Amino acid sequence: MMHDDDCDENQFSNRIKHLSHWNQESSSTKLKVKVSPNPTSSILYITYNLNSDVVFEILNAEGLSCVKLNLEASKTTRVLNLEHLNSGYYIYKVILTNGFFEVGKFCIVR
Repeated sequence: MMHDDDCDENQFSNRIKHLSHWNQESSSTKLKVKVSPNPTSSILYITYNLNSDVVFEILNAEGLSCVKLNLEASKTTRVLNLEHLNSGYYIYKVILTNGFFEVGKFCIVR
């Protein structure tokens, strides 16, 4: 169930396009980070294969940080409990040590 203050999917997609355009020069190498299931109700699995540690950040539809954590290159999976977040669309950013990042999106549905 979406809340009145959640943005619609078109607004959300435009925000992701803006972030992606701003960061288009980041790297020719795509990071191997996936989130599932999408949509989720509360548990989010992050699977990854990285050469170095990165920061994983979740932003709400307004662009405010909700979760921020390190993904260690020595591991391949993280499990997040997102019960404290409202239903809606979220952006995740994978931030490299050089400051460049890649973005994706997922949805929480309850």
